[in-house]
Amino acid sequence: MQSIAMWIIVVILVAGAAFFGGMQYATYRSAQTAAPSTVQNSGEVVERNAGSITIRAVDGTTKTYTMTDATRIILSDVEGHTFRSIRPGAQATVLATTDGSIAEVVSVLRTNATSSQP
Repeated sequence: MQSIAMWIIVVILVAGAAFFGGMQYATYRSAQTAAPSTVQNSGEVVERNAGSITIRAVDGTTKTYTMTDATRIILSDVEGHTFRSIRPGAQATVLATTDGSIAEVVSVLRTNATSSQP
């Protein structure tokens, strides 16, 4: 009778450890495969350099974003524009990676600060 009770306790402990290990592994895997989220920043374009854009938000803070070949440029009323079309003074919204360093989408409201030529 004691040996049966001992085996039941051992089986319960092994099952509990296996369940705990499986839950830890599932948490680890879901964190690895989660899609990166984005952050948004809106404000005035204060600088555009080769491969980056700096935005000054309404609260006065500035943030520089790296532009890549995959960055989508959207001007509100004109298609076919590129990064070179963005000029300081334009109002823009940037969607960037969670760490805020790489711009995924830049949406620019057309103003006199944007060029009419791509």
